[in-house]
Amino acid sequence: MKTLVFALMALMTSLGIQAQDIEVKGTVTDAVLGEPVMGAAVRETGTDNGVVTDLDGNFQLKVKKGATITISYIGMVTQTLKATPVMHIVMQEDEKVMEEVVVVGYQTLRKVDLTGAVGVMNMKNPVSEASPNMLSSM
Repeated sequence: MKTLVFALMALMTSLGIQAQDIEVKGTVTDAVLGEPVMGAAVRETGTDNGVVTDLDGNFQLKVKKGATITISYIGMVTQTLKATPVMHIVMQEDEKVMEEVVVVGYQTLRKVDLTGAVGVMNMKNPVSEASPNMLSSM
C-alpha cells in the first residue's frame, strides 16, 4: 500500500512540474522595413535556455510559466518581455550603437576597440583610370 501511495505521489509531482512549462512561438521583425530578423538571440531571462531565430525570424522556445524572455540582436535595442504562447516582437534600431560601429574588411569593431590607422575612401568620386590601385586614390 505504501508503494502505491508513493508511486501516485511521484506521478502527480512529475505532472505538476511538466505543467509549469509553456511553449513560446513567435516572430522577430525590424521596425523600419518590417523584415524578419534572422539570427536574433531569444532566451529565457536569467538562464542559459535560448534559441536563435531562423531565416524567417521565427523561434520556438520552452520556458517556465510566468518567465520573461530577452531578445537581442546587434544594432537593435534589447527587449525583455513576459513570455506568452504566441509572440510578435518588433525590434527598434539602437542609434547609439550604430554610430559607434566601424566596418573593417571582414569584421565589425566598435570605434573604442579600434587601434591602428584608418583610411577613408570617398566612393562618390570615381577611381582614376591612371591609378588602378585603390589605396593610391584615397
